[in-house]
Amino acid sequence: MKNSEKLASSAALLSLTLIISKIFGFIRLMLIAKYFGESASVDAYLVATEIPAVASAFLAAGLTASFIPVFAEYKTPGNEEEGWELIKIITRILLLILTLGTVLGIIFAPQIVKGLAPGFTPQTQRLATILARVTMPYFLFCELGGFIQAILQSYQRFRLIIWWQIIPNIILITSLVLFSQKYGIMCLAVGFLLTGVAYFFFLLPGVVGLVRDKGQGTRDKSQEPRAFLHPGVKKIGRMILPLIIGSSVGQLVMVVDRFLASHLAEGSIATLYYANRIIMLPSITLVSAIMLVLFPVLANQAAKKDLESFRKTILSGMRLFFFLLMPMFVAYLVLNLPIIRVIYERGEFNPQSTLRTAQTLMFFSLGLLFWQSREILTQSFFALQNTKTPVKLGIISVFFNIILSIILVRPFAVNGLALAASLTGIFSFILLYITLRRRVHLRVDNAFLRSIFITTFSGIIMAGLLFSLNSFINLPFFLASLENRVFSLGFALALGLLSYTAICYLLKSEEMKMLWRELIEPRLRKVM
Repeated sequence: MKNSEKLASSAALLSLTLIISKIFGFIRLMLIAKYFGESASVDAYLVATEIPAVASAFLAAGLTASFIPVFAEYKTPGNEEEGWELIKIITRILLLILTLGTVLGIIFAPQIVKGLAPGFTPQTQRLATILARVTMPYFLFCELGGFIQAILQSYQRFRLIIWWQIIPNIILITSLVLFSQKYGIMCLAVGFLLTGVAYFFFLLPGVVGLVRDKGQGTRDKSQEPRAFLHPGVKKIGRMILPLIIGSSVGQLVMVVDRFLASHLAEGSIATLYYANRIIMLPSITLVSAIMLVLFPVLANQAAKKDLESFRKTILSGMRLFFFLLMPMFVAYLVLNLPIIRVIYERGEFNPQSTLRTAQTLMFFSLGLLFWQSREILTQSFFALQNTKTPVKLGIISVFFNIILSIILVRPFAVNGLALAASLTGIFSFILLYITLRRRVHLRVDNAFLRSIFITTFSGIIMAGLLFSLNSFINLPFFLASLENRVFSLGFALALGLLSYTAICYLLKSEEMKMLWRELIEPRLRKVM
């Protein structure tokens, strides 16, 4: 359990910091729901920001997953200077591509918006076009910031990366509170753009500090290889192309879902957004934090060809994922209506909006455990510098998702899109696991099976308790005010979590012991 213990300690510290970000994130979501509800303006904003956000997401994912393993080969004595030359070359290439992409996005914004949301009314399409042009430079700054983050991640310098998580929500909250009444949804678009700009400038001092510490920048430029002839660039180029294709195909699901939702009732895209933001909480606070630490570990183990440690790290990470995600899965499945009511129901977000979003959240939650845990399997392939396999499997999963969305959207409307995502998450996890098992002889042992059994059994007990408390939460007294709603929901969640941890403790869960040993016990010693 040594790898798992180290992972849990580091990732828990990151998670605690990220929870602060999610508190601000909830405030942001609450303000958007309060000021704009499930209106057409929110639909327009979501489609407009989809353009730079999606472009940035698929390029960033490909660059990070290809750069870190390749750069790890240069972080050896006598070879690191060549690695920094690689960084300089990639920076120049990125500037060229990103500037061109931003300009083209601004010019062709009307055509892109119409293609993404043909079901919009002409008025909503015009608004989305204006918002898209305002937000397009986000692509440039966010992608440059993402490359800086990959460099810092390679050196396992996480401080700026983690503290950055708080800044975007502060910017968006400030924009909403100060300018929403006067400028409407435009304040949100400008705030979105500013988050991209701030991302770049916030992380920039970190890489400047690395340059200073490593003493880089003194090489004679006449000795530099031509950009595309650098062996590192060639290697990244071979890896990144399938990653970009895979990421872009992966983003195709969201594009298709919003395409289909634009033909449904007004506000359907907003409903998907509000429910999806809630279901993404585990990804941002737990999965992302764990993978931020775990991926460099996997990459180093793969580079050393230490497959025994590599397999143990994967299994330890999967066990930790299931253990930490199970309480959230149960809460979303059983208490989706009270959760949405507390977070969103105020202002323009009425009880009907609450009911629609809660139903969508329930369908999203069905595949949560597998949907989130598949990330460790995907990143394991990347650590092996094998980008083609997860891309191929990802393409299969994407088309599986799209087919399900088209089939299920007719009988279930927006809930069908959420159900399709959940079923695809399960399908994708199974595909990745079977393939990785063949590649590295990954086999679950008795300790893994015992851990999953304890986690599942504890989750069932928690679900039964929350189900019995659900009628208590919905009594008229507890619906009378926001304070009463928060109290009743918090009380139910606290009891549910207490029951989960108690059962895990009684059944001697290794993950429970590890968290107690690494996190709780040392802090109790300090207090006492």
